[in-house]
Amino acid sequence: MIKLFTWAKKKTCEHIFDLQDLKQTGRPEPKRPENNDYEGWRKWYAEYYKSDHVTRRVVWSCCKCGEVFYAYCGLDIYKHGKPK
Repeated sequence: MIKLFTWAKKKTCEHIFDLQDLKQTGRPEPKRPENNDYEGWRKWYAEYYKSDHVTRRVVWSCCKCGEVFYAYCGLDIYKHGKPK
C-alpha cells in the first residue's frame, strides 16, 4: 500500500527543485583510443554524446516527492518542474 501511495505521489507531483540539491555525478569520460586509428576515433565520437558522461552529468532530486532526475545540465531538468 505504501508503494502505491509513493507511486501516485510521484505521478501527481509538480516537482520543485532546490538549487542546493544540484550535484555533479562525476561520471568518467569514455576511454579514448590510444592511437590515431580512424575507426576507433569514429566510434568514440559516435558514442560520446550518448554516454552517461554527457547524458547524466548532473543529478537533482525533487524537494516534494524525492524523485531523482539526471540531465546534461540543470536547465534541462527544469522541463520537469520549477525552481524553489
